[in-house]
Amino acid sequence: SGFILTSNCFPVITSIQRAGSDIHVSFTTCANAPYVVSYRTDMVTGTWTPLASVTGTGGIVTVPDVGAALQPKRFYQVSLAIPP
Repeated sequence: SGFILTSNCFPVITSIQRAGSDIHVSFTTCANAPYVVSYRTDMVTGTWTPLASVTGTGGIVTVPDVGAALQPKRFYQVSLAIPP
């Protein structure tokens, strides 16, 4: 139950869009690879808070951050969730 990492499996955020009071974060994926989308409210300090864990489709995946557009600011990161 594993997957092969290639250089194109690392996620790239392709868009961050507002949809009403929500923010949608879209990023590239590899099929069956595990990803974690996280956010924080300050770019310099604080810890990243996990927003969603998703399995890649081999295409663009979009994750909603419900109510985030009502916050003063949010910063996002997407990373591979490589098990220990």
